[in-house]
Amino acid sequence: MPKHVPCGHKPQYTVSDLPLLQGGKNAQSWKKAFLPSLLAWAGAHEDPFGLNGELYNVVTQIWSTVFPGVTLEENDVTNLVKVVS
Repeated sequence: MPKHVPCGHKPQYTVSDLPLLQGGKNAQSWKKAFLPSLLAWAGAHEDPFGLNGELYNVVTQIWSTVFPGVTLEENDVTNLVKVVS
């Protein structure tokens, strides 16, 4: 009889996984500056769904522009890419 292997759930990443101040200026900048910049970048490409290979560099560049005082550690960048994906 085959061994039963439970199905795992893919973890859900949200803005709360990022190093932002909840409800403060950074949370507003996420909505009003970061996301529109990312969407404008993706929308300027013919195939916006095929940009995953460029996403890491682009989100770190946008982050450093929008949040110059918030440094991202390697784990933070990984979470950022997962949040925007």
